[in-house]
Amino acid sequence: MEATLNQNYIVDSYWALLKGLSDNIKLSLINKLSSSLLVKSTTNPAKRQMLSDFYGALDGTSFPSIEEIREEMQDEDKDIEIENWIIH
Repeated sequence: MEATLNQNYIVDSYWALLKGLSDNIKLSLINKLSSSLLVKSTTNPAKRQMLSDFYGALDGTSFPSIEEIREEMQDEDKDIEIENWIIH
């Protein structure tokens, strides 16, 4: 398996943190990493969902209008200017 540059960077970053640890701690980490790989290989892979799977999921859902939002944002103690938040 060929590692990408990003993978090499991640591995090197972890190694920089871990290389000063004792041999016992390194062996414990190896054990945990090995166990996590074994667990992954024996369980069913999670179904990967694409954004397109959710297309139309909110059809029929009503959202507040800008007037309703402005009304809710009014506070007698504060002057909230929503106009500054809207990109024209």
